[in-house]
Amino acid sequence: MGPAEGGWPGRRLMAEVVEPCDSEWRGLGVIPMSGQRLQQRYAAYDARRKYGVPPMDGRSNPACRCGEVLQGICTPPQCPVFGRCCTPDHPVGACMVSHEGACSAYYQYGGGNHE
Repeated sequence: MGPAEGGWPGRRLMAEVVEPCDSEWRGLGVIPMSGQRLQQRYAAYDARRKYGVPPMDGRSNPACRCGEVLQGICTPPQCPVFGRCCTPDHPVGACMVSHEGACSAYYQYGGGNHE
């Protein structure tokens, strides 16, 4: 087993404590079985249940094409908000939020095609 598979003790613990679930990914929507949640027997440790934290309900800006950038359908400058109202200092979409995001990296290092 190589480093990509992880260590057996950690893998066993994860298999005992969490289970796969559908998960929503910013810019991409819901991807079946791409997330993890605590198994029912550990529900007492689930902060959302314990403290009544409501589900996150974010809405994407309809002009943002982040999902298409992530899928390789378009490049960051093809997004109408890239470099205009969407910058690393004022991100509109998920791709601009972190320095590792596709749009942020393009904005800072590759594009030169923004205002």
